[in-house]
Amino acid sequence: MRIRMMPMAALVLALVGVASCAPKPIAIGFVGPLTGSSAPIGLGVRNGFLMAFSVGPGAATGSIPPYTLIVKDDHSDPDACLSALVELKAAGCSVAILGTTSQAATKALP
Repeated sequence: MRIRMMPMAALVLALVGVASCAPKPIAIGFVGPLTGSSAPIGLGVRNGFLMAFSVGPGAATGSIPPYTLIVKDDHSDPDACLSALVELKAAGCSVAILGTTSQAATKALP
């Protein structure tokens, strides 16, 4: 019985070791006006952001580490933009893309 369990235990340890070596996903955030007067432009920028990371013809393969995408609406408002950036930082985002056409980023950047 003990001899049969050894290969299983070795397999479990090997799988745990491989899983712990896998790179953590990179969190990438987007903040833009998805509602309000600038929404049509903000939605187009957001869609381009999402398309840039999609899988399909022309997408890079094998060299991109795993990632997660987080999209936030700044409502074309500087306070909401700053709040969205704070939320992205709290979520562990390494990169935040400001796709805003309004003055919302001016308060968030400093």
